[in-house]
Amino acid sequence: MESIIRRLEQVALTITIGAMIILMIVISLDAVLRYSINSPIQWAADLATYYIMSILIYFALSPTFRSGDHIRITLISAHLPDRMKAISEFMGTTLAAIAFFIIAYGATSHAIDGFFRNEFLPGYIMWPGWLSYLPIAIGAGILCLRFIHHLYMLVKFGRDNYVCLEDEAVE
Repeated sequence: MESIIRRLEQVALTITIGAMIILMIVISLDAVLRYSINSPIQWAADLATYYIMSILIYFALSPTFRSGDHIRITLISAHLPDRMKAISEFMGTTLAAIAFFIIAYGATSHAIDGFFRNEFLPGYIMWPGWLSYLPIAIGAGILCLRFIHHLYMLVKFGRDNYVCLEDEAVE
């Protein structure tokens, strides 16, 4: 299971890198054209807002959780006994898994509804509306898989060596 999730995370990060490069090129070109010849790219902001930003945020969620690069407030948990830390980690991860499952489910439902209703987003170009929900659904779905695997590892082994918590090394 870990290898499948890790592969999905690698693919998502590769797409994120490509999206970031595209975003930088489009926004830079838009700025150059806007200020040099007063002719901006009309669809640049829509592309960035509706699609690329969702990819950048949601496709990076699971790898960020795995590597421990997210914000983690340890004011209280740092002073808890190990057993309470483990219970706290389990409960927090369970709640996060539920929340991101709801996000993934909602985004998937909106994408499917939008596809069948042939929805388009307003703007210079009529972008397909359902496509803007796919990065949210995919990214949140991968994160849910990571959370479920993390919970399984916590229950079975008492720790998850694949997820970095509080200055630990990750395999």
